[in-house]
Amino acid sequence: MALQVAGPLNRKIRHYLKQKPKVFNVYEGAVRSGKTIQSLIEFMAYVLTHRNENCNFLMTGQTIGTIKKNLLDGEYGLLEMYPMFKFIDKSGDETLTFRGITVYLVGAHDASSYKKIRGLTILGWYSDEVNLCPRSFIVEALNRSIRSYDRQNIWTLNPDVKGHWIYTDFIDKWRKLSPELINYFHFILSDNPVMEESDIELARKTMTPANFKRYVLGLRGSNEGSIYKHFNSDCIIHSFDRLNVSYAIIGTDYGKNKSANAFVLVGFVIKNNTFTDVICLDEYYSPGTTPLDTLEKDYVSFVNKCKAQYPKLAQTYGETAEPRINEKLRLSVSSSIVRFNSYPKARIIDRIRWVDTLMFTGRFKVMSKCKHLIQALNTAQYKDNERLDDGTTNIDSLDAMEYAITPYAGKQYLNL
Repeated sequence: MALQVAGPLNRKIRHYLKQKPKVFNVYEGAVRSGKTIQSLIEFMAYVLTHRNENCNFLMTGQTIGTIKKNLLDGEYGLLEMYPMFKFIDKSGDETLTFRGITVYLVGAHDASSYKKIRGLTILGWYSDEVNLCPRSFIVEALNRSIRSYDRQNIWTLNPDVKGHWIYTDFIDKWRKLSPELINYFHFILSDNPVMEESDIELARKTMTPANFKRYVLGLRGSNEGSIYKHFNSDCIIHSFDRLNVSYAIIGTDYGKNKSANAFVLVGFVIKNNTFTDVICLDEYYSPGTTPLDTLEKDYVSFVNKCKAQYPKLAQTYGETAEPRINEKLRLSVSSSIVRFNSYPKARIIDRIRWVDTLMFTGRFKVMSKCKHLIQALNTAQYKDNERLDDGTTNIDSLDAMEYAITPYAGKQYLNL
């Protein structure tokens, strides 16, 4: 395939173009670096090998509007480069068609988006800004091609924060465990042949260092919207003497059918009436819809396991907005074992500040086995001065952790 753009291609891009497509083909890097054009050409070369075969494909972005703007329209848009394809908008079911090929266009912007593609059978999938898709959608989209005889998944993304689940659960996991199945292509701004050195220098002078690394050099990292800025590898521990736990609390959060159910066990070490350490000791995480009876059984099992390991466990704090679930869980375990309470409502920003202060003062620790919580702490973001809660990050584990920590996080206890 030939990439028709102004200017010569550098050696790296020429090398990328020679790579044989694999099951997973990931294009990550700087904005305006050429990754979208190259990935689109790869996708369409793949699609066109199946003309006259009555095959289905999937193309996704955050919304239909962003798909049109990023992928279809413009000089290097798909409809300009491949004018034989016809765009059809029929009652909200948008497709591209040509000689027996149907490419379904689907927006994936919230946790329920996966329902749009249930029952669809596809050969392959193109995802624009895949890191903005909810995890549930990614799982469903991959399942849609599980029996494909020529399976290709082509993803693009700008660098996200380190520890994002798109890396730990998918991209980096595949690169480590199944390198034969994945092509990984990394782009920097200068890979775009129309970019000049003066453009790069202007970006260096006008961008913050964090944004320059991300948007020009294509590097992952903690961007300026990160919430827990003091969370780092020093907060993660691999072992802890359980006898040092003065008492312990479980926090519970319920996602219902929107996100996930989460429990977090937090232990407190107290010396001279001061919390010297707050340790997240264990976790439960169940994505998607969990029947209430199953949730009850899982809660009882989690309580029994935690109580056996940490006899000082005495209380649970549950999400205030779900009194029916709280009552069900409260009745499932005798109050003589663990007393169940509704969480005393506190502003989210206050909860964040209390936890971040613990991190800053070196009092916050997380056991390394709490994978979901660690990932949530690494990827929590602010958007418009509020914690981002759109299904792309794990808020449930954070809520459960905060419900366990903050009822006793007043200054009189923390001695801040």
